[in-house]
Amino acid sequence: MERAKDAAGVDLPYPLFVKLAREDASVGIKDDNVVWDRRSLVKRVRAMLDEFQQPVLIERYVEGREVYVTLLGNDRVSPLPFHEIDFSRMPPGRPKIVSYAAKWDENSPEYAGTTPVPVQAMPAGWRASIERTAIAAFRALELRDYGRVDFRVAEDGTPYVIDVNPNCDISPDAGVARAARAAGLTYPQLIGRICEIAWERYRNAHTSVRAA
Repeated sequence: MERAKDAAGVDLPYPLFVKLAREDASVGIKDDNVVWDRRSLVKRVRAMLDEFQQPVLIERYVEGREVYVTLLGNDRVSPLPFHEIDFSRMPPGRPKIVSYAAKWDENSPEYAGTTPVPVQAMPAGWRASIERTAIAAFRALELRDYGRVDFRVAEDGTPYVIDVNPNCDISPDAGVARAARAAGLTYPQLIGRICEIAWERYRNAHTSVRAA
């Protein structure tokens, strides 16, 4: 959406979720980005257009578990252990989303209420479906070497892709390193593995050119 008045014509079932088209790191995301009626939708779209001067995306809000899947590879893509957001400490009445405050304001209740934890109790069929969908999204958007696919997993186990991150943070305390540790990889081993994957891709591409 580039104009607030166009939001009134959105034909999607409520609740809806509004986010910026050209940002990451949850910039612009607050509690009222989850909207429950047309009036609230138009109001929030207008506020975001005015503040950030860029288009906004409107999508279905899926209630459910927020699961993150880190992937490594190119020809063969493999997932690291899944993580999800533990919303159990989120204050009552707040939507279960990872807002800007949840990521960056350590003194906020949202920060305390959005703890990343390893995925534990989950049916094997759900895990397989999430893995297939994550790899399909990775390939569809032509990611290379490593990346992360974020999901909302509905109550019936359907995985909905909410974000595909081609250059996710690989600092030692970020989610990719956290997933690597769960797989038994130290931080140097993780960085080394990413370099090896990238080098293999580069070498194979240049070998193919020479052969042609």
